[in-house]
Amino acid sequence: MKRSRNEMVEADAALQVRRRMQTRGKRRLVKRILERNAQWRRLVAGGMAAGTAALLASLLMLGEAAAMAS
Repeated sequence: MKRSRNEMVEADAALQVRRRMQTRGKRRLVKRILERNAQWRRLVAGGMAAGTAALLASLLMLGEAAAMAS
């Protein structure tokens, strides 16, 4: 059984649209995942910076206290 050329083109067009929609959904999902990862990295980096600053401040205070004591 032969199909007319128009039916084949329409079937292909529908298939292409379906595939395009699937890839768009995947792109959105990947984009969301990357945004979350970037946000998580920023939070972790900020926490590490704050922790390092607190550690250095405490060492400075201990050093000053030791210098005053001697």
